[in-house]
Amino acid sequence: MFLCSVRMSKIKIFLAFALVLAAGVIVAIVLAASHSAEAPKQIPQEMNLAAETEEQRAGFLKSFGWEISAQPTEIAEVAIPTEFDEVYQNYNALQKTQGFDLEPYKGQTVKRYCYAVTNYPGGVPNVYTNLLVANGKIIGGDVCSNDLDGFMHGFAL
Repeated sequence: MFLCSVRMSKIKIFLAFALVLAAGVIVAIVLAASHSAEAPKQIPQEMNLAAETEEQRAGFLKSFGWEISAQPTEIAEVAIPTEFDEVYQNYNALQKTQGFDLEPYKGQTVKRYCYAVTNYPGGVPNVYTNLLVANGKIIGGDVCSNDLDGFMHGFAL
């Protein structure tokens, strides 16, 4: 059996403790900064959410840098359910990260305007953006790919 004894003065113990504490604080700051950098961007409250015309809808999407087809690829009536299942809860969570909330529209029928995105980074094909519109105002939406390994995210990339 091998024993090792180390004698440290109180000053060395204090310095070692302070060094470990400082390293912990630095790690916490780096982690907090990386999480805030990943936070989704919310729709600014002063942004124009009017969506009565093609120009207004295109202008909204252009404010995020999206170039879209001249006309919607689809306009559909969408019934927002009175009770959200897991899919709608997840979709509404995405909306909340953008500053929208579909809860007040439960049980209502809204319009969904779907546009082809022509400038998605990396030249990814089959990318669309959906705008949900109620009473001439944008109430939510997404950018998505309908490919098998597709994706969905908010308006900001």
